[in-house]
Amino acid sequence: DLDITVFIAPYGEGLAHAYNDLYLQEQFSEFVDIKKQSLIDPLTGINNRRGFEQSLSNLMLQKHTNDELTSFLSIDLDNLKTINDTYGHAEGDIAIRAVADVLAEVVAEKNICARAGGDEFYAIVSSTDPNTKEKTLACFYDLLEKKSKELNKEYDLHASVGIYTVESKHIDKAFEHLQMADRLMYEAKRKYKEQR
Repeated sequence: DLDITVFIAPYGEGLAHAYNDLYLQEQFSEFVDIKKQSLIDPLTGINNRRGFEQSLSNLMLQKHTNDELTSFLSIDLDNLKTINDTYGHAEGDIAIRAVADVLAEVVAEKNICARAGGDEFYAIVSSTDPNTKEKTLACFYDLLEKKSKELNKEYDLHASVGIYTVESKHIDKAFEHLQMADRLMYEAKRKYKEQR
């Protein structure tokens, strides 16, 4: 007599392996999604502080050309407390998202930006253009002004920016450069408040 299980058994084992592989792929995919979500700020869709630090660590491992410059930006949305107190926290969220959208547009794909927390943002822009600092700053303010007009709110969007630029070969001291950008941002914020 012919034992049919001899023929069926290998197919059953193959099917079981395929099902197991599919299950593992789904689990891995879910893990990747969860890990990605843990690096993204849910309000703005850009990196959170953790995602920023990971991206910065990756950037520090890359090789940089001698003529490349890296700009570190520290950005703080001005008047968020006034917006929240006057128009509500939903409006404050709109203002935060607007700054994040502008920042993402300024830095483009190969660079890094993040919401560091509250109304604070960081960005890193690398370029071989010797005027990268001035152009980045001008681009940010230009786009922020356009965004403010588009939103057509009762308040204007404004942010104080500190930008510190170094030769990319010195990127290994990135956290010190960010501290310098922070200091410059607070200086810009102080001047902005004095002018009002």
